Amino acid sequence: MSQINFGRTIPVILRRFPKYHAKSLTGTKLVVPEELAGRVNFILLGFKKGHNKMMDKWWNFAKGLHVRMHEKYGDKDTLQYYKIILKARRARLIAWYHFWRYRSFCLDDDMEARTLFIFSHRETFIDSMALPDCQRPYVMIIRRNGEIDWCDHEEPNVAKMNRLLDDLGIPLEEREAIEETGQAFLEEGEGEEGDGTEEEEGEIVIPHSESSLGRPNDESVSGDKEESAEKESTPAREEEGQRPSGVVGENSQNPVEKQECEDVKARGASDRKPNSA
Repeated sequence: MSQINFGRTIPVILRRFPKYHAKSLTGTKLVVPEELAGRVNFILLGFKKGHNKMMDKWWNFAKGLHVRMHEKYGDKDTLQYYKIILKARRARLIAWYHFWRYRSFCLDDDMEARTLFIFSHRETFIDSMALPDCQRPYVMIIRRNGEIDWCDHEEPNVAKMNRLLDDLGIPLEEREAIEETGQAFLEEGEGEEGDGTEEEEGEIVIPHSESSLGRPNDESVSGDKEESAEKESTPAREEEGQRPSGVVGENSQNPVEKQECEDVKARGASDRKPNSA
């Protein structure tokens, strides 16, 4: 099997999968790995929602491998497959939310029953198996006693699948169904990529180039606002020009007021004249 060690002194396969209490999305409680159904178990280990993409690429291969091993040995418990999601211990308080969210990722009822949650300290879990970090998903084959027969952390490809089938002792003539299933799923996954979106924690981030789809930029918006403001102010200025001025002048007085003003001016002028005496 694979001797992957991620730069650690002790390879992963010389470690053991730690014993933890787990709960499936269907509510089944069990102890991992000793109560897993298979004598050999294909485990897809993830830590966050963004890991589902790669885990799903391995899922159909694991399912096809399970069917082929059952046909070969006549025992469905020879090899089983599971998704295990490890969350921080404090996340147990909102376990219902994580269960509800991950149910939306399940392709069918079978995947829902095989998706297990473990709530524990991530650092302790990672160190117990000499894994580098929890920023990537892992694929491994483990036994009920915790022995790790194989481990990987990359996306699947045909060459990698063939090496794994060699290690499991499956002859070439029995691999066609497994390889076809895995290759079809790989091609389907490649077709979904390159759509111009980025995904982080299940959220779709639209790139800035979306503005070319007809959304106005900031300059055009500000220009439109200025133009509309100018149009609104034009009739107001025209109306203001038609109003009579608020300053009192000759043109704004009626004849009576005009005569009184002239009389006041005349009396003032006569008072200012010097006395002839």
